[in-house]
Amino acid sequence: MHSSEIALRASQALVIALVLGVLGCAASPSVAPAVMVAAAAAPCAASGGDTKEASPGVQELLRSAQASPFFTVAIAPAGIASCTLALEDGQTTISYESGNGNRLVIRRDERIETTSQEARFRTPPLEAPLAILRRAERAAFGTPGCGVAWERPASASGASNAGVTSYRGDVCNCQAQVERNPAGQVVALALKSAC
Repeated sequence: MHSSEIALRASQALVIALVLGVLGCAASPSVAPAVMVAAAAAPCAASGGDTKEASPGVQELLRSAQASPFFTVAIAPAGIASCTLALEDGQTTISYESGNGNRLVIRRDERIETTSQEARFRTPPLEAPLAILRRAERAAFGTPGCGVAWERPASASGASNAGVTSYRGDVCNCQAQVERNPAGQVVALALKSAC
């Protein structure tokens, strides 16, 4: 199987997983209303055009972004304060900011088959960071995930309570990161892949 076929299947699995995640969230009354209200609060402003004119792939990325676990914990609780969509040289970037200052940036570059999601927190998430990252992994790669070795961090930098801890998977060069401030609070979560 060619890498472009693998990337297409991974993208299709991501879309299906995220759509199923939305349906799963609908069963949870504590999460679904916040996501629905936040999603309706502010449409994405597109640089260089209206999102209604964007390709079906971009429209699907917008829908899947708002169904992602990162959106659920970083943006939905305080609602969308702003959203921008940038389309440049084959790369799609969606940037959200919430009412409490949390940010979420999702990038997809079809040319080099990469996808990244990064949530930055001014208000740390209440949920354990690895639980959020595991949900994001399953949303992106389906139930088996991408083989991230959660029990064995690939690297850690900084003091014992601060810095970045990285985890690696064995599918699509999958990588997850937890960043903490000197007080040990989670300030960023990221999931990246290339396949």
